[in-house]
Amino acid sequence: MRGKVRLKKIVIAVAIAIILVWTVGPIFWLVSTSFKQLSEVQSYPPVFFSRSPRLRNYLAIFGLVSREELTDMEAVSPTHTEAGFTFYAVYLRNSLLAAGLTTALIIPVAILAAYALDRLRIARKADVKFWILSQRMIPPIVIIIPLYLLLAKIKLIDSIAGLVVAYITLTLPFAVWMITSYFAEIPHELDEAARLEGCSRFQVLTKVVIPLAAPSIAAAAVLCFMFCWNEFIAALMLTYTENAQTVAVALSTFKGSKGVAYGQMAALTTVSMIPIMILVLIIQRYIVRGLTFGALK
Repeated sequence: MRGKVRLKKIVIAVAIAIILVWTVGPIFWLVSTSFKQLSEVQSYPPVFFSRSPRLRNYLAIFGLVSREELTDMEAVSPTHTEAGFTFYAVYLRNSLLAAGLTTALIIPVAILAAYALDRLRIARKADVKFWILSQRMIPPIVIIIPLYLLLAKIKLIDSIAGLVVAYITLTLPFAVWMITSYFAEIPHELDEAARLEGCSRFQVLTKVVIPLAAPSIAAAAVLCFMFCWNEFIAALMLTYTENAQTVAVALSTFKGSKGVAYGQMAALTTVSMIPIMILVLIIQRYIVRGLTFGALK
């Protein structure tokens, strides 16, 4: 019996170790690469820890190292330089603006739509819900060309506003569907009790439903923000200058005259993960409660 218990523990430990290597390994390699010299990045066998860690790659992406000081392999596309300096902070700003504004606009609309779909009597409600869900099933590449033509007509190409319009189009169906499923777990009897106390529909929503579903709404907001932050196709097709291009697009431009600047690419990728990590850490407990909302009766 003890042998079986010990074997079971060993199997579990090995499984956990494999999962950790599989999930944490790429992040470790990314961060490690951001501190390596080019020779260490290209060496074989691979170098797991840099012999002389340096911040040069981080200084370069923020324009603190002039182009004259960079080698051919470290120099990135000249379209992202000004006065001889590389500067990628503007792309981080664009990503924050586009993802933040989109999330701030989507969540209130999604809350109202979700409450109406779950609580109000609407003709062919099931069909409406399926139609909303079906919009999320459409690959983004399918609607990029119509979106491009529409935004070009109203002169929003290569702008943060245009990106926000595109992100709302791509993300709103998901937010509505997710929040609707959360609201469905809240007993309707609470609404009826509040109405008997004299609350209006809007007061029921703001004073009863939203406070109860706040963790779930927070989880939906974080997922929407992450989707917008990582989105690539719309940002690539609808922008062409640093006025609106996001980090996801900037990461595809690290090509020097003799190859790819892997160190700078790894540095910018590492920096781009920080806002998401901070956001998740701040509202971690709400995310866990929100993602498990309704799992247990």
